[in-house]
Amino acid sequence: MFGSRRILLTCVLLVACVGSVFSIRAAPSLTPIGDGFTYQGQLQSNGSAIMGTCAMQFSLWDAASDGTQIGATQSINGVAVVDGIFSVTLNGGNEFGANAFAGDARWLEVAVQCPGDADYTTLTPRQALNASPYSLTTLQGDARYVNSSGDAMTGALTVPEVRYTTPRTHYLRIPDVAFRPTENSDNFRLRNRGATFTNGTNGSLVAPVYLPDGATITNVEFVLLDESASTNVSARLTRKAFDATFPAPSMASGTSNGASGQQIIADNTIAQPVIDNQANNYFIRVSSTNTIWEFESTTIKSVLITYTIEEAK
Repeated sequence: MFGSRRILLTCVLLVACVGSVFSIRAAPSLTPIGDGFTYQGQLQSNGSAIMGTCAMQFSLWDAASDGTQIGATQSINGVAVVDGIFSVTLNGGNEFGANAFAGDARWLEVAVQCPGDADYTTLTPRQALNASPYSLTTLQGDARYVNSSGDAMTGALTVPEVRYTTPRTHYLRIPDVAFRPTENSDNFRLRNRGATFTNGTNGSLVAPVYLPDGATITNVEFVLLDESASTNVSARLTRKAFDATFPAPSMASGTSNGASGQQIIADNTIAQPVIDNQANNYFIRVSSTNTIWEFESTTIKSVLITYTIEEAK
């Protein structure tokens, strides 16, 4: 019925792990909580979801193709497939081996035999087991454990540094409500259109920036409102050393360009982009280019900072 017409197995979700597959493995003296994990997939034939009961075989590999098999092949009969969706528990009996998930990349190969099939069909490509908890697995452990209430541990517990395999991208949005005036505070206004000053006011607005130490800023977007024909709005990300005086050096900047409404000014040429919280303060400073604000016609609405981190914080 299905035979060679079977196209692929679409991996929908690698769901939560049951036990310690994707975490630091316990010492042998501890009571194991199991290395099984739940795998959910979608099975299709010629673009249509399969309905029925199928037999499946799962094998673990160290490469996307060819490579070496890790452990034994796990066979599961009577797997219910509803609208193409199925769910199975794998490695519950350590079929893939006690050291199958020690921090190295792994791929899952699946073979299926559904009603009408003469034999198993191996589905391609293999599915990468790349859930986030697994990518954070440390390759080093510590030999000192506290097993139960009342146990004591002697000596220093050294937790190894955990780094992502590739830098992770994060975002920090600084809203208009975070900005405060550096002067003429009586003329400061916070409206639906953003933070601003009353007409004719001379002053600047500042907002603190809190990023993880060691983060690398890759892009800054200044969301400005400019409906004025006589002045523009200028914003910049600033770095100021604790023992330094103003003016502080600019890391990124953006300026509106005329009476054209809301503008998003992006700057990805970041000066000294790595955050050093031990040496510096970081903040956004906004001003009018001719020093005079126009109430509700020139405002700062928000700032979006894109950054990456390599070390799990």
